[in-house]
Amino acid sequence: MKKIIYFFLLGLTIPSFLLAEEFDRKVPSSHIKAECDATEADERGPFGIVYQEGELTHDFLVMTGVYFDTCKELERKITALKKKYRYLILQGSGKTLYATNNYYWRWKSIRTVDRKKCLSYFVHDCE
Repeated sequence: MKKIIYFFLLGLTIPSFLLAEEFDRKVPSSHIKAECDATEADERGPFGIVYQEGELTHDFLVMTGVYFDTCKELERKITALKKKYRYLILQGSGKTLYATNNYYWRWKSIRTVDRKKCLSYFVHDCE
């Protein structure tokens, strides 16, 4: 989880022109894990989604601190979506390479394949 904190802070300094690359794929929900690294004592903390694609790991991070209640709520809702749907659409932007098999993205949204349900930290990412 220390990697998430590091890249959360790094993400605050990424210039917008580097955010051109997009991730928008239908992925098996069993390969997705939501991670809230905030504690009740924290006002805000990092939130991310890890998608494992074979040996390649994609980490999708919210590039701002997330309030504890919101962080835990996102984690619960994504876990519920994973249980109900076999595939989900994961969206992100601004790929950054970390090590050989690890990419970091700014998390945009996670949606059902029929696009009827969408979760995101920022409301406009689900429009």
